[in-house]
Amino acid sequence: MSYTRKAVHGAGAILIMSLIASLFGYLTRIVLARSLSPEDFGLFYSVLTFVIFFVFFRDLGFPQALFKYISEFKVQQRYNAIKTIIISVFSLQLLSSLVLSVLFFVLAPHLAAVYFKNPQAAPLLRGFTVYVFCSIFFIITKDTLLGLQQIKLFALGEPLKNGIILFLSVWLLHTGLGIKAPLLAFVLVMPILFIIFFPLLLRHFPFFQHQVEQFWPISKQALWFAAPVFATAMGSKVIGYIDTLILTYFRSLTEVGIYNVVLPSALVLLYLGTAIGSAAFPLVSELWVKKDLKKLEEGLRLTYRYIFVLSIPFLASTFYFGQFILIEFFGQPYGIGATALKILLFGVLGYSLAVINHNILSAIGKPKIVTVIVFISAILNAGFNLMLIPRFGINGAAVSTTISYLFALAASLYATKKYFKNTPPYLDWMKLGVLAVLFVFLLAGITLLLHFPPWIELIISVLCASIIYLGLVIALHLINIIEIKRYYHLIRWKEQKS
Repeated sequence: MSYTRKAVHGAGAILIMSLIASLFGYLTRIVLARSLSPEDFGLFYSVLTFVIFFVFFRDLGFPQALFKYISEFKVQQRYNAIKTIIISVFSLQLLSSLVLSVLFFVLAPHLAAVYFKNPQAAPLLRGFTVYVFCSIFFIITKDTLLGLQQIKLFALGEPLKNGIILFLSVWLLHTGLGIKAPLLAFVLVMPILFIIFFPLLLRHFPFFQHQVEQFWPISKQALWFAAPVFATAMGSKVIGYIDTLILTYFRSLTEVGIYNVVLPSALVLLYLGTAIGSAAFPLVSELWVKKDLKKLEEGLRLTYRYIFVLSIPFLASTFYFGQFILIEFFGQPYGIGATALKILLFGVLGYSLAVINHNILSAIGKPKIVTVIVFISAILNAGFNLMLIPRFGINGAAVSTTISYLFALAASLYATKKYFKNTPPYLDWMKLGVLAVLFVFLLAGITLLLHFPPWIELIISVLCASIIYLGLVIALHLINIIEIKRYYHLIRWKEQKS
């Protein structure tokens, strides 16, 4: 299979599955927001965020090490080494999971009283210790599939997880369990997923037919790679979760609940960058080992050209209809999060490209650069959060996160330029910024002319504005139809040939 086809199909599979996963996750939040009080909704997601934030002590940067070395060992046909790296990573993460679970269980009453200021937080924290421990079995299995370049199976993991959580949450809520319903859903989903995915892994890698070899040298190799990636993961967790953690301490749980509706609404835009970055990681690693810079630079050029073109319609539509969407989906109390949502959209747009650059830099063996970028971004985020959240609440959190995301974009563009010849198309991006503003004005103008129910107006106005946007994008040569057709026919030809 050609690298172009792998990249396009892999990114497409991850993007589609990520969108489905996002939809299921979003539906879960809608169900919980409609079934729980804003305070209980905020309590559940504050505890969940707290737990996920500290899971980076469990991950230690090993997922990326697993992707990288499985890809390399596969090229070198070192199948015993593949088994060794899997066993090594699993053992280290199992140990860290046990330590983390014990700490959560023992400290739960103290944290509930001092930090969450709600006694219901203690049983939630103790329940999530089971989730932390059980999740390692599924995560290692899923990450191994990505390292083996079984991208479609890897991509299936998140939508299946979120779909099962949604189903279990709805079912358990009907039994009257209240806030315990989503907790049980998270606890049960990991064993179910492991039962599904482990046999699929065995079909693509006969795990039990190979032997462990050079355990300590390979483990040391993984540790050396994972250490800076771990620091990067720590920074990423700070960027992603510190706002919720600081909101929990300084503001009400109701505000925490509103912010945990707003942030996922904005982060939908990030799935495009995450999909491309995840699919590209093993491919970039393999091409870098083979010193095939021409294919790498061509892929980067296409990414820089089209990622913002595809993102603008979603950004502009969410910007204009944000308050309406929040109220319709989650309820009237959540409408006050519209300003924070608008602020976050700009940062998330930039970070979607930064994520791709981070994956590329890590895949070519430069994770330390990503570590520095993310760590500085995390410091900026934490500092601005501490200054802005006590006074401005969720809007301050949104400003802080946006600043850190935009810094990560600028720094990652500068770092990537050192290793590849591509120059980012700044002029094209400025044109797209103007088109984004025009898109919003088109939505406003079209809705003024219409006299239909709100959802009908939303659909019609977005479709009309998107058609005009597409025409302008083509007229301004921001996309190249001939180039798209050439790559499409190239991929189809190589599919038929293979």
